[in-house]
Amino acid sequence: MYDRCRGEIGLKNWEYIRGDLIIAADGVNLVARTILEESGRSSFENTGVAAYRATVDVERIKNDPEPSWLLDRPSLNLWLDSVDFLVRVGDQRHVMTYIIGAGKSFNMALSHPDHSDPSTWDQATALAD
Repeated sequence: MYDRCRGEIGLKNWEYIRGDLIIAADGVNLVARTILEESGRSSFENTGVAAYRATVDVERIKNDPEPSWLLDRPSLNLWLDSVDFLVRVGDQRHVMTYIIGAGKSFNMALSHPDHSDPSTWDQATALAD
């Protein structure tokens, strides 16, 4: 059970937890989506864009001379599909990278055009692709 007005969630053992923020992070087909949606139904919006995300141990990058420059000055790095930038990733494709996990992990988000129906997504199919 979730009470959005009280910021409270009920667990299977009937324990209730209250907080300023409740994060439901169990994937695109998450159970909480139906609870959080006003209509009580899960809905998806096709934005025409999807993203691959990955994290890499910072030590692996430090030991590879080709990408190690990304760690010289820790910051948010963006590669956008725009004539205003020197680097073009590709048509409607973007890359964003930054360090997370107290400096131990390197996060990457790579977006690309995708017009498939988001309600049909599942992890097994995505991994096979």
